[in-house]
Amino acid sequence: MKTRDLQIYLLIFIITLTSFILTLVVAPYHINGDQEHYTKAYYAVKNLPIVEAWELYIGIIYTGEPIHFVLIWIFSSLGFEKDVIMAIFNSILAFLFAKFLIKKKFQLLFIILITVSNYYMLTMFFTLERTKFAFIFFLMSILYKKRSLLILSIFTHSLMLFPLIAYLSGKYINFKYFFNIEKIVIKKSFLSFFKFIGFVIVCLFIYNFLGNHLVGKFNSYAFFNFEIYQILLIFILTLLTTIHKTQVLIFFVFIIISIIILGGDRLNMLGYFSFLYFGNNKSLLFKQILSLLIFYFFIKSILYINMIITIGG
Repeated sequence: MKTRDLQIYLLIFIITLTSFILTLVVAPYHINGDQEHYTKAYYAVKNLPIVEAWELYIGIIYTGEPIHFVLIWIFSSLGFEKDVIMAIFNSILAFLFAKFLIKKKFQLLFIILITVSNYYMLTMFFTLERTKFAFIFFLMSILYKKRSLLILSIFTHSLMLFPLIAYLSGKYINFKYFFNIEKIVIKKSFLSFFKFIGFVIVCLFIYNFLGNHLVGKFNSYAFFNFEIYQILLIFILTLLTTIHKTQVLIFFVFIIISIIILGGDRLNMLGYFSFLYFGNNKSLLFKQILSLLIFYFFIKSILYINMIITIGG
């Protein structure tokens, strides 16, 4: 066995074990915030008929994500303690994310720091429970090329619909062809012409019915909400370090619009992971920026864990 392969296996083992132990140590302290509702729902649906359990689940969580519901209904009914189940799934999340970073050929030190000490990973470990399960399915779909898992990811947390639309838009929209009027005339490409007309109609429709709403949201978030500045910064950093600039531009336009309309730190989290996905990790600039981000999110992680232990969430 090659030395690097042995190092990778050892690294994955350490990351998985650390995630499991860390969850068992910290999770019992997280009793407030989102976890107050998730814990209540976990034990409330135990051993109930599925229809009754579903109605009770919606009443506690105030939303209806069927995959998350089915998972907690099954495991609670089987008698598993919630913290143990979450420790197992946190280990699975860490394992999959480490494999993703290995596939992207990140350096081993970066892999362990990003996975174990990253603020966004820890928030999925302890607070963002539905996002955690959704991200597990999302990573599995990327690693094992199973598109059906993307559907499970969306039905676990509807938030995942936005990066999926953004990614597909960035991958399949070709602006050079889409807006090249000369090609449309010379090649008589009616399909491209109708795409252009359709694009104009959609823009006019959005402006007519949502213009005032979007402007109001933009004024609210762009000038008074740090979330917009966060995603703009990540967008600029990703654009500076990627070789897929057009795809990144389209992707982040969709994400930024989503944040302007919806707000939400969770979409900024997806922006950070997109930086890891699109960034060219062979670039010195990328490594320098990543090192700064690792340090920044490590400090946030310490504050976050301290908050859980001292005030419960």
